[in-house]
Parts: sequence; C-alpha cells; structure tokens
Amino acid sequence: MGRPVNTQGKLRLRGAAPREVYFLARTLFRKADRLSAERTHEHGAELDTPEGEITAADVLEVIDQAQRRVDRVLQRIDPDATLPPSAPRTAADYDQLSQEIVQANRQLNLLLDRRFSPNDVYENVTTGISYAARLLAEFPGAQRVLAPPEFESRKRPANVYRRLIECFGRIRIISEASGVQTMTLDVDEEAIDRATPSDVYDIASILVAELADLHRRLPDSHPPRRVVYPGQKLPSHVFQRVGLLEKQLVELEKLVQQHPQWLHHDNSQ
Repeated sequence: MGRPVNTQGKLRLRGAAPREVYFLARTLFRKADRLSAERTHEHGAELDTPEGEITAADVLEVIDQAQRRVDRVLQRIDPDATLPPSAPRTAADYDQLSQEIVQANRQLNLLLDRRFSPNDVYENVTTGISYAARLLAEFPGAQRVLAPPEFESRKRPANVYRRLIECFGRIRIISEASGVQTMTLDVDEEAIDRATPSDVYDIASILVAELADLHRRLPDSHPPRRVVYPGQKLPSHVFQRVGLLEKQLVELEKLVQQHPQWLHHDNSQ
C-alpha cells in the first residue's frame, strides 16, 4: 500500500490479564474498522464491553472481528490474493499476545489515511475520567467533579504519554491496595520520546481497562455513557485532560488507603 513500516520496539508488558488484552484488542478493532471504512466504505458497529469478567474467548472474538476487516481490505486491493491463515485461537500467553497487538496497532495506524489523533486520545481519556468519577462516588463526601489543571501549551504526545504512565502507576497502587492484581508496564525514555498519538491511545486504553475492571466489581456497575466526539484537540488539551484524571486518582488513592475493603464493604461507616 506504499505506507511506512513500523520500526518501534515492543512494549514491555508483564502479568497481563484478559481485561487488559481485551481493551488493547478493541483499539486494534477500531483501527482495522477505520481502515476498512477508508478502503471499502464498510464500517462496523462499536463493540460493547462484556458484562462481568472478561475471558480469553472475549479477547479472541475481538481479534477475529479485527482480522475480518483487514481481510476485506486485502480482498479489495487484490481480489485474487490468497489470504494468510488465521492465527491460532489461543490466548494462553497474554503478555506475548498484548505485545503483538500493540505492534499490529502501530502498523495499522500507519496504513490509515486518517490516523489516530489527539482527538481520539482525548475521547479515550474522557472515558477513563467517567469511570474514575463512578469509583469516587463509592465514598460519601468525595469530590467526583474536580477542576481541571491549568492549560499548558506546546505539549507533545511524549508529554501526554509520560503523564499517562504516571497515572498507570497510581492505578496500580489503588488496585493492589484493593486486593486486585494488575500488569506491570516498562517503558524506556526513547520509547516515550518517539510516542505517537496512536501509542498514547493504546496506553490510555490500558488505563481504561484497569478502571473498568475496578468498576465492574461494584454492585450495580453499569458502564458510563459513551463519550461523544470531542472535536479538534491538540496534545496540550489531552495533557490537561489526563491531568484531571490524575487528580481523580490522587483523591481515590487516599480514600482507598483509608478503606482498603471498599470493593466489599459499605464505605459510609
């Protein structure tokens, strides 16, 4: 297709669970679906997050849906082409699978005419903010709606990426204090400096996965409303948005440290 080939190194993920791989796979589906829309004018419906605990079958179904869209594009380009065989339907090694999905996400983004942008990241982070607000609501008297930090201009995707990594560290503390295991994420400075909006979107998806998992453990945990398109955004807007999420996580971390059984008990006492 005459597009560049991804040369970025693999993201180092350890201890990935189906929920984290699922949300990464959803980004794969979204990019594959956008590619399908651009090349074949066929666009699929957004996938709904499964209720309850996410399983390997859920992960593989999303990957299968993404592959079908890529196959349509290949057939449109060359109707006589022999499609490669499907990957083995197993998700036993979630770490390896998540790394491969990240690499596929990067390559798919390079194939797009309309690549994933700060607008998409902003929308994803807003979903995380909605989940965080639901979690804060479990603590009577907690502030669910916080003022955003001051807007800072001239921010790059790398700045947003770094702030999201810091947020992920806070989510790990919150989760582990709550008795919930999370994956570990190792990112070197070179990878951060080379980060594209697509990479930032993928990291934001991992954060949303962790927040969604905490949320599903609550009674009557209905997912937040789907976020509407936010309009044109710059990395500085996203940086500010992630700053708001970080403020929520700081507050949530304090509350969870005081009430480590919050997922299982009434916090009003």
